[in-house]
Formats: sequence, structure tokens, C-alpha cells
Amino acid sequence: MRLESACGRKFTEGSNPSLSASWKMKAEFMKKSIKVIAFIMAGSILLVAGMQALSWLRYGPLAIFGHRGISITLPYGPENEPKSMLPLGEKEDIHPDGHPGIDFQWDYSAPLIAAFDGTISSVTNEKDMGEPVLYVTLKNGEYSSVYKELGSVAFGIKRGSRLSKGDIIGYPHGHYFADSGGHAHYQVHWEFGYSSFPGFIRLCPLIYLDQGALARINALWEKVKPNHQNPTGQMICNGEFYGKDR
Repeated sequence: MRLESACGRKFTEGSNPSLSASWKMKAEFMKKSIKVIAFIMAGSILLVAGMQALSWLRYGPLAIFGHRGISITLPYGPENEPKSMLPLGEKEDIHPDGHPGIDFQWDYSAPLIAAFDGTISSVTNEKDMGEPVLYVTLKNGEYSSVYKELGSVAFGIKRGSRLSKGDIIGYPHGHYFADSGGHAHYQVHWEFGYSSFPGFIRLCPLIYLDQGALARINALWEKVKPNHQNPTGQMICNGEFYGKDR
């Protein structure tokens, strides 16, 4: 191999032992680097494949292979229509990336129900504005209905409980406000989505709602919308959640 020196002279690789050793060291370094990169890539692929296989075994088909259809209802019955709601995806100070669920509000502790047939996968103790609340997740295949800011759960509700659509899960956490003679405010934060690697993917629930539930939430929103001034929240599903149903 002939190389060009800084002075323009030509010489062979063998005529300069130090240069030859340097090239060999660089070649060895490149080989080792390629092996390390290949090992990391192979490990990453195996990790993703393993997580997907685990999700398949636990939750059923993954989102990348398509959803099974599921029909759901709202997290409350028609006899307990909320007085107000906060839509999905609207931006506010505490949710600059968009509100991650739908909030429903009452002036009493309305019973919250299973949105579909499923199994309780978790009941956890959390905090909301410094106060203790409960988070409950109901699963059916890869789908999840998540109930946050609960004050209590119904009798017998625990991890592993099997529920039918419409069964009572629990009751929303309440706050008491002393203004204007005092009033109570109860709220649930509800999320719907599916489980996939690397985690929970939130969806706009509208196309999954049965006909009656869809008519009810649309009627509620029409009542709430005239007084809802947030420009980023003028639909039930806003921002990145608009039309996000897969």
C-alpha cells in the first residue's frame, strides 16, 4: 500500500513500522466498536421483542398488530349525569402538554361503573392536591379503563376482581368549598386506552362508546361547551388526541 507523506514523498506501508502499527490499532478499534454496536442493537431488539411477547401473553394482541373491537360505556350510569366535564387534550398551566383524560364533575358522590367487562388489574393509593385518593384500573385484553381521584371503592373491589359492564367500582373524591354558603364538588379523572410497549397509550374513546353512551356525552358537552372558554379545549378530544382512536 502506497501512502503520500506530508512532503509529497511516496513510501510503502511496510517501510514505516510505526505507521503500520497505528493502522492495525485503528482497524482493531473499529472491529471492536462494530461488535459493541451490533451487540447493543441485538440486545435492544431482543428487549423490545421480549416486552411485546410479555404484553401479548398478559393483554392479548398488541396495538402494532391491530386492535380487537370493544364496546364501552361511560364511567357513570344515565341516572347520574354529571353537571360538568373537562375535555381530553386541552392545555392549561398544570397540563401544558394537554389534559390526559376526561374529568366528570358532580355535586354529590355519584357511583362510578365498569366501562366494559373486565378484571381489576390495580388499586393504588395516590395523592391529589395533597389529599389521599385511589386509582383503579380495569382491563379487558389490551384495553384499560382508568379511574383516578376516587375517594373510595365499592365493597369487594380489589386486584383480580372480575366485573361486568355497569358494575359499581367506586365513588369520586370530594372537596367542600365554603364560598356562597358552601358546596361540595366531586370529580373523577377517567382515561381509556391500551397497553403496549413501552406503556399505556391513551385514546379518544368516542368511537368505542356504545350508541347510548355516545349520545349522552355529546349532550353533556353541548351543555358545557358554551361556558368553556379554553380555546384549546373546544371539542371532547383535542390536540394530539383528536381522532386518536388506534
